Amino acid sequence: MQLFRSGTASALTLVLVAVGCGGGSDGGGTTAPPPAPVLTTLAVTAASATLFTVAPGNSTGLAVVARDQNGAVISNAGTVTYSSGNPSVATIGSDGVVRATGAGTAQINASVTFGGITRGGGTNVTVQVAPASGTVTAPEFVFLPTTIDVQAGGVVTWSIGAIHHNVTFNSAGAPANIDELRNASDSRTFPSSGTFNYNCAFHAGMNGTVVVH
Repeated sequence: MQLFRSGTASALTLVLVAVGCGGGSDGGGTTAPPPAPVLTTLAVTAASATLFTVAPGNSTGLAVVARDQNGAVISNAGTVTYSSGNPSVATIGSDGVVRATGAGTAQINASVTFGGITRGGGTNVTVQVAPASGTVTAPEFVFLPTTIDVQAGGVVTWSIGAIHHNVTFNSAGAPANIDELRNASDSRTFPSSGTFNYNCAFHAGMNGTVVVH
């Protein structure tokens, strides 16, 4: 504090000058801490999932991310609580893995409590029975669908148009290859579950997959 003399000798005015009283600090020159994170949203991914009643493809893992009022991730938000709206279709464990139990649809929910605030999110799960048969076409230089699903014991038919193709399997346990076809069809039966990759030996990059459930 500094004192300034003003006026005549018979009048003394004291002028107070404050030094170092800047805003945004606690008076000691330190910056105030940022506000504590507030749990605002809980995102669950995937937003939807399609599973099959039989493996492969009868389970999937969920990712849960908590964010604060600024959109920042809260890494220590706490334990996630899960529940299934229809356990006869799908269940979920404490590990966040959804497992199919029957055909139908189910809502899987997740919730987190942080700082006395609870937020939730969910995902829709559809569980289906793999079909008994399917057909793959070859419009020009691609197999469609690229991945086809059938149940164990199911039959897949390859229907080939004017451009010649063959079907060469490269996975253990696959049925016999299909020789060159042009404007013709041929089928194979898949007795056991598994994932079977194949390609056309005539055209590079022309690949497909049969998934047997």
